[in-house]
Amino acid sequence: MGARIVRHIRSNVVAYMALLVALGGTAYAAEKIGSGDIKRNAVKSKHVGKGQVKSSDIKDGKGVKSDDVKDDGLTGADVDESTLRSSVRLNLPPTSWVSAGIPPADVEYSIGQALVEQGPAGAGPRNVFANAQPPNQVAGRSMQLKSFEVCYQGGATAILSEVVVRTIGSTASTLFSDTTVISDETDRTDQSCRTYEPAGPVVVGPNEFIEPALGLNFSGGTFRISRATLVLEPV
Repeated sequence: MGARIVRHIRSNVVAYMALLVALGGTAYAAEKIGSGDIKRNAVKSKHVGKGQVKSSDIKDGKGVKSDDVKDDGLTGADVDESTLRSSVRLNLPPTSWVSAGIPPADVEYSIGQALVEQGPAGAGPRNVFANAQPPNQVAGRSMQLKSFEVCYQGGATAILSEVVVRTIGSTASTLFSDTTVISDETDRTDQSCRTYEPAGPVVVGPNEFIEPALGLNFSGGTFRISRATLVLEPV
């Protein structure tokens, strides 16, 4: 049997040598191919298996840049919704606050604050409001009002008597609608930051405004509004 094996090898020696050269050549080629052997722009997205490029494959600071993404190249299907921020904060600048009603209050602005005083009409109730048009959609998802946050400084002579938030917009049946979604009538004489939430979902419609308003009761002094924020979240 040993003799037959030897005769088989001798008669096929050329074939075996060709096989060894082919195998060795393949291994040699695989070891020697580098980035310099690949023509620029030769590797395209169709050559990359789905999910094969990981974040660790992209060098920090020198990976994907804004110039690498064509305009309108990304669609909603390319965005992982779990990576979107859970909420959007819309800060209302102090200059957003203006007087409402008669008699009017005096409203001035100083160092990031709205300063509200009773004005020349003397003691009594006054109203101020702000107005904002938040985005009704982010990344194709509808937005709803989560809360209204306000930081203020009142006192015994400048009382916060009411906090109201309304949505203002149009519907199919009317050109104008005014809906109260938050209301608190607790008298407050403190300095605080408070968060108010609607009783139910308030989805922001197209061309719809959100209007926070504060009712104040003066016998003197100054009411200060240092921060006001509308917080929205995707539905």
